[in-house]
Amino acid sequence: MKPENPRKTEDIARASLQTADASEHVEGVSALSAGIVYVSEGQRLLAEIKDSSAHIGKVIGEARQRVTEWRAGAKKPSAAPRAMMQAKLGIPSASWSMLPAGMLIEGAAAPTIASPYPKAAKVELLSSLEEANALLVTIKTAISQPGLAPSEQMKLSDTMSRVLTLRSKLERENELLESRIVAEHPSFRRYSALCRAALEPYPAALKAVLDAMKKAAL
Repeated sequence: MKPENPRKTEDIARASLQTADASEHVEGVSALSAGIVYVSEGQRLLAEIKDSSAHIGKVIGEARQRVTEWRAGAKKPSAAPRAMMQAKLGIPSASWSMLPAGMLIEGAAAPTIASPYPKAAKVELLSSLEEANALLVTIKTAISQPGLAPSEQMKLSDTMSRVLTLRSKLERENELLESRIVAEHPSFRRYSALCRAALEPYPAALKAVLDAMKKAAL
């Protein structure tokens, strides 16, 4: 089953918010979730808690209206409230980036949502090929999970592209660094001088060797 398009989802979310507000004073989860269309697994898990938005707000330190908006799908919580809901309510932070249960592809395994997905901001902090390769493995694992929302797939794909570009840059820098280390090593300089002296009587051979060293950036 495919998720709704963004404009239609916003209209549904507004209608759901009105339904959620009207249901706040009715006992039981079925009243709250009646008429609400889930847009994420986090929303579904929050909406099905058998407590009022006011009570949940007190537990996690948020305003009732904000909790109501999250339960209705009108808005998504930021990182800090997600972390609080994971700690206090057992709702995984990453579940807000997952399609709700029931919208998974038929026959697909349930997604693993215990670990948060990598953020694009981390890319600029990478300083080694090992870090870049490790992040690529994490991204590939996350992006392959069934039930991942299309918006999150796009974000992860963009991050992967940026990491690949940075990895290529780091590889080039490593090659230049290795060449510089070799060229500046005392032993290499000594042997290079000896070779040049030995080949001076043979200009053509000396030129060929020097050209080869230049191509190797030595």
